Amino acid sequence: NDPVVRKIADAWSDTIIRFAGSGDPNGAELPEWPTYEPDERNCLVINEGFRIESDPDALHRSLWDS
Repeated sequence: NDPVVRKIADAWSDTIIRFAGSGDPNGAELPEWPTYEPDERNCLVINEGFRIESDPDALHRSLWDS
């Protein structure tokens, strides 16, 4: 019943429905989420809000290359 959780859940549900219908997740309360490119690895980070972050797992991925 937390209003922050409800707001995030509603926005995420809308995003999934939009993506499933059109192939484009953008709209509603999300920041502009660019098409995934391997060189940039832009990911949507969901916390108390939404943000786009470039390659958030770079450190963890680099461990596999060692």
